[in-house]
Amino acid sequence: MDEPRALYARPRTRFVAGFIGRTNFLEAEVRGDDVAFDGFAIPRARFAEGTALAGRLTFSLRPQSIHLHRQPPPAAERAALLPGRVVQRAYLGEHWDYAVRPKDGALLLRVTARPHEVFEVDESVWLEIDPRQMASIS
Repeated sequence: MDEPRALYARPRTRFVAGFIGRTNFLEAEVRGDDVAFDGFAIPRARFAEGTALAGRLTFSLRPQSIHLHRQPPPAAERAALLPGRVVQRAYLGEHWDYAVRPKDGALLLRVTARPHEVFEVDESVWLEIDPRQMASIS
């Protein structure tokens, strides 16, 4: 039990993360100072609970917490930038729903974008992810 916003943003279990809205589940492993995912790694210090992360983990990352860009945006101290490719898209009126595959992995990420953020299928993009918006779940 918790506030609805807290349950959505920081779910503690896979069931709660999937039950309350759509999410991406990302498997990871802590390797030294990095959290390694399928095809990319993010420095552990960039996560909200970075010092507490250890071993094999699963993260919940909401589709609206990922931003797409045509060019690499200016480097942000906390964000992770990954090259990727749009695999699918659907226009849902109030937003676009994209499926994007990071360049160096088999992972498929769902991304929600505003109606004017139009990307074509097979277009190369940059994914901007804020690790502070990724919840470690059990």
